[in-house]
This record gives sequence, structure tokens and C-alpha cells, in this order.
Amino acid sequence: MRGSVVLLASLLLTNAIAPGQKPEPLPDKDGVYFPGFGVESPKLQHGVSAVYPSEPQVSTIKHVCALSAVIGTDGHPVSIQVENVRPSPLDEAAIAAVRQSIFSPGKVHGQPVSVRIEIWVSFGGEGRPVPLLTSRDQLDHSPVPRIFPEAEFSKEARKKRVQGEVFVSVLVREDGSVGDMHIVSTHLPAGLDEQALKAVSKYTFQPASKDGEPVPVRIPVGVNFKLND
Repeated sequence: MRGSVVLLASLLLTNAIAPGQKPEPLPDKDGVYFPGFGVESPKLQHGVSAVYPSEPQVSTIKHVCALSAVIGTDGHPVSIQVENVRPSPLDEAAIAAVRQSIFSPGKVHGQPVSVRIEIWVSFGGEGRPVPLLTSRDQLDHSPVPRIFPEAEFSKEARKKRVQGEVFVSVLVREDGSVGDMHIVSTHLPAGLDEQALKAVSKYTFQPASKDGEPVPVRIPVGVNFKLND
């Protein structure tokens, strides 16, 4: 607490919108949305299993490839990216499977939009085809917050008594640190967006895992700025 300011930082580890909040979802600079906060996530309609490369030494590797992909309004994946910090010889096999899969498009207010989702491919080391995983419920567990320092009100926000919640989509890396961040709801004025991002960048987590291996996961976070009257 600083002066008369109290900050309540709530970590929203589901896709639910906080009670009483109806934020207008915002896309990134490329017009792409992120699931949650009023954005309906794409659903896998036809998943193509990932096939191990033909090299014998690769067929016994155990690894979870974490990918992100933009699902367009036609349901086809584009802009597929590997989110693991370290590359793997299995990455291309995972990307090829995602590229051939088909989804129902995500929606905002009932209208199809481009949405970036996460996909995990858990190679078990047995050389068999591996299905795609598209839900955090299919992981061992989601990230668990460890350290989440309070954000600070900007001087302008204090003076104008601006309050509200900033919603952020955050990539939690394998080591529990914070990576890529995007504000995904209606902006707050007076520098509160920037203050929220500054605080969230310092968060640390117990990382998510799949089959005992730490994996990167994107989660929604809400930072609530509330003045103590």
C-alpha cells in the first residue's frame, strides 16, 4: 500500500471473466485475439497426429512440443510458432501436424475472428503417432503463482481517481518466468496499462507441466486497480 492506494492483483487462471466485469476484447496489432475475456476459443475439428521423423535415434526422444498458432476465420492454422525455449528435432513434425489440422474459428460477439491458441504435442519416446492437445485441462497442471508484486498507480491515475481492471494474456515459460504479454481488454487511461504490464513482467510461477515435463503455457491475468476511499 502507498498512501491511500490499495492494489488487488487477481490471477485469473481460467477463461472466466471476473464478476461484474464486461471488458471489450481487443486484438493485437495484427488483428489477432487471444482466448478468454469474451473471446470464444477455436475448437479442434479434425486433428492430424504428429509422426516421428524417420531417423531411428529420434524415435525414442521424449519431449513435449509447445506451439502457438493463429486459427483464421476459415479454421486453418497459420503463423505457427514453437514456444519452447530450446529447439527440438521433433518441432517440425509437430508443426506439420498442426498445419494439416482443421478447427472451427474463434468468435467475438458471435462473429468469426482470428485467434491465437496453444497446442501441445507430447512425444512419448515410443515412435508412435501423437495426437494434438489443445486444452490446458489436458496438461498435468496449470501454472501456479509464486511471486506477484503489486502494481503502482501512476500519478495521473491517482489525481484523476481512475480505477478498473487491466486484463493481460501472459506466456509463462518453462522456468516459470513471464514471456510475451498482450493487453486483451479495453484500455485503462492515465498510464494504468503500462503499470499493469510492468508489474506482471515481474511475476514468477511454478510452471505448467505435461507428463512431468515443464511446458510453456499462456494464461489470462487480471490486475485490479482500486483506490481506498
